[in-house]
Amino acid sequence: MTMKTSNRKMFGSVRKCAEVFGSVRKCADLRKPNMANVRNRSLKDKGLPSKPNTEQDSTSTLQCSAVRTVLPPLLVATWLICAVVAHAAPLTVTGVVTRVSDGDTLRLTPNDGPPVMVRLLGIDAPERNQPHGPEALAVLEQLVAGEQVTVESANRDRYGRLVGEVLLPDGRRVTHEVVRLGSAWWSCEHARNDLRLRALEAEARVARRGLWAQDDPVPPWTWRRRP
Repeated sequence: MTMKTSNRKMFGSVRKCAEVFGSVRKCADLRKPNMANVRNRSLKDKGLPSKPNTEQDSTSTLQCSAVRTVLPPLLVATWLICAVVAHAAPLTVTGVVTRVSDGDTLRLTPNDGPPVMVRLLGIDAPERNQPHGPEALAVLEQLVAGEQVTVESANRDRYGRLVGEVLLPDGRRVTHEVVRLGSAWWSCEHARNDLRLRALEAEARVARRGLWAQDDPVPPWTWRRRP
């Protein structure tokens, strides 16, 4: 699925939200004043007798009761639907990897859009200026450089990068390959439920692959906090 297809799906969800808001507005219109009652008040102000409007008064009471009963749940439902659309609609982008910045970040040129930076979800590779950083970059380059890949992303980070899974043409997950080769840590903070990543890191540790060949490798989150 390309970026255009994903956008069409997202806009379709937004249209559904708009339809729900339209229903809320129509319901709110029931609260408009009964015109017969308005005319009677005008006659009373002029000292003229008013006409009884028992049936319409009853209808107005029922309408107001319906608004009080229906409107609050409908507003809550609308808010929930739009929250789900905003946060759960995944973005799928297909394109060619044109650059690798470090062991967990790459530049993707989509088939139908401008280039985007992609941060691999659920792993943390050594920084370029720390031990095994250049090797981690080389491993990612060997896996994805020039490849047509698919990115499945649900959000962006504070730097504007897409954060997601990157799938190789044969279906392999790049994050799994990188961790299996000992070029990155499993990030339990961002992929706590990915038991496959946890198992692959444990396997690489035991085999002393990649960065695990060091006696005491420093995690990148610790390296970034150094003075």
